[in-house]
Amino acid sequence: MIGALLLNAQLEDGCIVSYQLKRPFEYLRRDPKGAFCHSWWAM
Repeated sequence: MIGALLLNAQLEDGCIVSYQLKRPFEYLRRDPKGAFCHSWWAM
């Protein structure tokens, strides 16, 4: 199931340490303050 969401996931000791989200899920990425990272969210 996780393969439907992630690309290039790297595991270390059973934990995901790095990954990329597949489309369309990458549009849900947020910055550390919780705001969506894509500028078109503000429109």
